[in-house]
Formats: sequence, C-alpha cells, structure tokens
Amino acid sequence: MNHIEEYLQSRGVASDEAEMAAYGIRKMYLFIINVVVFIIIGLILGCAIEMCFFLIAYIPLRVYAGGFHLSRLIYCEILSLILVCIVALIMNHFSGTDPGWFMTLIAGVAIPFHLILAPQDNINKRLNPHEKKKYRCISVVLVVTYYLTEIVLYVFGVYCIQIPVIMALMVSSLSIMENHMYERTR
Repeated sequence: MNHIEEYLQSRGVASDEAEMAAYGIRKMYLFIINVVVFIIIGLILGCAIEMCFFLIAYIPLRVYAGGFHLSRLIYCEILSLILVCIVALIMNHFSGTDPGWFMTLIAGVAIPFHLILAPQDNINKRLNPHEKKKYRCISVVLVVTYYLTEIVLYVFGVYCIQIPVIMALMVSSLSIMENHMYERTR
C-alpha cells in the first residue's frame, strides 16, 4: 500500500476504490511530469511551441490508435525521452521554413498504417471488442482530420503547427508498425 492509498483509506474510501483512485492519481502525476519535461526539452532545443502542438496532436492519437508498449515503465520513459528529443530536433530543423510537399507525402505514407492496423493492443494493454471498435472509429477520425488539417496548414504557410502534426502522424505510425511486428512474432 502506498501513501496515496493510505490517505484515501484514512478518509473513509474503501480499499479497492482507494487502490484504483491511487493508480489514477499516479498515472495523472506521471502524465503531467512527462508533459512538463517534454516542453522543457522543446524549450532547450528551441521548439517549445511546436512541442506543445506535437503533444496536442500525438497524445489523443497514441491513446486511440495504440502502439508499442514496453513491459517496464522505466524503459517506456527512456524511449519516450529519446523519441521526444529526436522529434524536437527535427521540428527545430524545419522551424519557420517551408517543409515542402515532401513532408505532406511522408504524412500520407503514415496514414495507411493507421487505417489498416489501428487500433493496436498488446500484452501490456489489451482491448476488448467494444473498445477496439470505438478506438478504431476515433483513430480514423483523428488521422483523417490531422492529415486534412496539415494540408490546410501547409497551404496557408502555418508550418509551426503543420510540422508537429506530421511528426505526430509519423511517430504514431512507427509505434503501430513496431507493435504489429512484435505481436506477429510472439
């Protein structure tokens, strides 16, 4: 039992409810820490605004399209930090410049992986049939919306938002492909 559970139980919350609430509080705490760290990385690498837009696009896509989950939280955190640094460096490289239609093409290549393979579940996060159907619908809407949005952003020259949206599509598709390959070889 941890301190959060003990505190909740001392306030009259049942043991099983306290355990569930403590889990949710820990997940929320970790989420907030990750967002803050990722934005700090964006600040250090000169793309804090782009990092915010990346997170706004990526988080819902990751939740509903799924992808690769590592077995231990520490490995997941390390991989996330490395990935965010790479994303930040790429966004910083293209910051304020016209990425050209090449980036739109890359985003277009990422879409079929979402449409065909999403949502992905794995041994660390299984989805029931109802969740799969719901997540699939939401992930398709997100991907199509993101792709159309990134084209509009390109046409109007709003690259500081376009590039993070493309990066969210690309990173998510890589995670989906990785999980798909991993699940097929198990």
